[in-house]
Amino acid sequence: MNNGAPQLSLGIIGLGRMTEAIVQGVIAAGTMRPTDILATRRNTDELRRQAAELGIRTTPDNNVVAQECSVVLLGVKPYQLLDVTSALTALAPETILISVAAGIPTTAIEEAVEGEIPVVRAMPNTPALVGAGVTAICGGRYAKAEHLEVASQLLGATGTCLTVEEEWMDAITAISGSGPAYYFRFTEALAQAAISIGLDPELAQQLACETFVGAARLLEESGRSPEELRRQVTSPGGTTEAALGSFDENDLSGLVEKAVARALARGVEIGQQAAETE
Repeated sequence: MNNGAPQLSLGIIGLGRMTEAIVQGVIAAGTMRPTDILATRRNTDELRRQAAELGIRTTPDNNVVAQECSVVLLGVKPYQLLDVTSALTALAPETILISVAAGIPTTAIEEAVEGEIPVVRAMPNTPALVGAGVTAICGGRYAKAEHLEVASQLLGATGTCLTVEEEWMDAITAISGSGPAYYFRFTEALAQAAISIGLDPELAQQLACETFVGAARLLEESGRSPEELRRQVTSPGGTTEAALGSFDENDLSGLVEKAVARALARGVEIGQQAAETE
């Protein structure tokens, strides 16, 4: 990764499921060695387990991470983020801060840490756990192209990484950040429907899950739009048309729009609440 540039070191403040997936990705991709990664976590028993599995280093002190690491990944909850960042007194000016907290704008993080620290806001999603995530990133006022490139290479180790304008981030959170849960919920509903018409629960779960996986793969590999693929499988007067008609009668599209709008509103609210408590 460095191509003659100084070797990067990665610090994790809050080594949870998502940040652990990122660590696994960068190690698997050869982007960093495990010994180049230093992590903290409140749950020290879990941190010891993770360190043993990943081969990374740990510390109980967030400021040790800030002092030693060229990139610091903030994995704490949104309501904790600004308190945690404001307590980082050992940050060097060129330390790159990457936050994966929903709803918290880069300006709030910049104000919390003070100084001209490059801040990158990121929104990954849980398929990162299997290397199939999609992450959107944007830079704060002090983040230059090279800082975004570092963030993109690190976060891209878990799937796709897209650089976007910050004004889109709350909307992206409502789509790809929360989106996997929408698919899981629909898979639950489809499996339950299968059980309701007499299928065995285990078979119902398998059919619902593998249908979604196969449909997603077809959509990705075919190069065709969802609408085109839907039309291809919908024979006039057939079973699929009957089911889709029920969706339309119950305004499935409207329901999804309302759900996404509510997720967006909540993301904005999280940012406002964090600003009010600062």
